[in-house]
Amino acid sequence: MLEEAQALAPNDELLRQTLIGQYMGWCNYYQHEWLVGILYGHDGAFVEECEEILQAVEKTRVLDCEFIYQTFLDEFERKIYTYRKRLLNQISSK
Repeated sequence: MLEEAQALAPNDELLRQTLIGQYMGWCNYYQHEWLVGILYGHDGAFVEECEEILQAVEKTRVLDCEFIYQTFLDEFERKIYTYRKRLLNQISSK
């Protein structure tokens, strides 16, 4: 609902900050088991879920017009790509 509200009121600063906070909370959760993997729910993310997480990272980048979270998002994105590559290698080796 926050995304829909933000689309209707793109200049609402409080809404933008709230949405960034929500996305950042998700990102921190997704990565808290790194080096083991990237979480999605209570399990490791599948390839498709990695794509969904990457979309959330991109949405966060768009909202973060002051570039406050840029370094974190760059590092997190690298972790997702590394993890996704690991998954794809497991699939191809079967």
